[in-house]
Amino acid sequence: MPLSPGPDMSDTTARRLSNHFFRLPIELRHHVYSYIVPSRVHVHLGKRGTLCVSTCVNPASRGDRFCFDRRSTGDPSAEVWGRRLNSSWGSHWRCEEVALASGLDPVDVGAHHHDSARALMSTCKQIYQDVAYLMAVHLAIHITDIATLDFLLDPANAAAGTTSASNLFARTFPLTRNLTLAFRLSPKVYQDIAALSSQPELSNGPSPAHMWMRVWRKTAGMASLRTLDITIDHGSKSSWSTLDEQAVLSTLLPLASAPPRLALTIHVPHSPASPAPGPRSEGRPDLIPILSRVERYARQRFFTEKRQDGSVGLVYEEDAQKMMDIPGQDAAEMQRAAEWIMHIWFQGVDLDYLAMTESCDGGMSHVGA
Repeated sequence: MPLSPGPDMSDTTARRLSNHFFRLPIELRHHVYSYIVPSRVHVHLGKRGTLCVSTCVNPASRGDRFCFDRRSTGDPSAEVWGRRLNSSWGSHWRCEEVALASGLDPVDVGAHHHDSARALMSTCKQIYQDVAYLMAVHLAIHITDIATLDFLLDPANAAAGTTSASNLFARTFPLTRNLTLAFRLSPKVYQDIAALSSQPELSNGPSPAHMWMRVWRKTAGMASLRTLDITIDHGSKSSWSTLDEQAVLSTLLPLASAPPRLALTIHVPHSPASPAPGPRSEGRPDLIPILSRVERYARQRFFTEKRQDGSVGLVYEEDAQKMMDIPGQDAAEMQRAAEWIMHIWFQGVDLDYLAMTESCDGGMSHVGA
């Protein structure tokens, strides 16, 4: 991201901009920027380890846990759908495609989407710094990977005297007021987090689990933060209940010490072991300050899985399969199963294409594994 005037901007133009526009009060400059910058942005580390800013294009959540909105209108749709199901950005898969400019589907985000925030911040350092400050104070900032959050919370990356784009943004990040975090880590990382939960002092490492352990106390110390929305999930079809949820949530306890003015919400997947709206606190009364902020949500139903022949099939999420396999289904369970099958057929999805077949006990399972 260039931070100096582009080749088409003459020195005279740059000086004129500096002499007039930048003499305006910061409030007026922010008012001008607000006509260009969207209300929500993503911040993520690029391939070269530098911070990138892009527009959030995610529409209001429609609650489609089947993720049919991720299917492509082109051919082959299976490859595109599978990639989007695997997106580490979760429900913000559209935003990932805009940020990375990969395989855009015109129906979804527009093949020629123009990222106005990124374009504006590429003009010069002063505008970059102005817009970064505007984002921190007035916009909603989305982060979908733990490494980016760890980078932004590291004081060394905000040290005075550095003028790279990453450092300039890191310097304004502590002023952030509205922060949304959505982490879709692997089950192995959550297992590592659970193992470290009883040893919070062991947080000085480069792994995602170590990053997770050290970011929450720093996040709780962000004095300007007013709203913090956290969503956690993993990217596997395996049940969420296979993880030690209480151990993972215990690592968020530093957030309980945040100022009362912080509106904190933690979104955790539903699982057969947790039918209640929030996690239970049996044996862990110390978790009550965190558990009281938990809201449950339904995970996506389809995931990708590599078969023995090397091809990639789409399989149903384990918790949903368990619902199908309950012996002696009552009327409500049978109705849910019927609605599920009708929903898939209505979308024109071939059950064989999904690598699913009816097992001998009446449940749904995948083949070709």
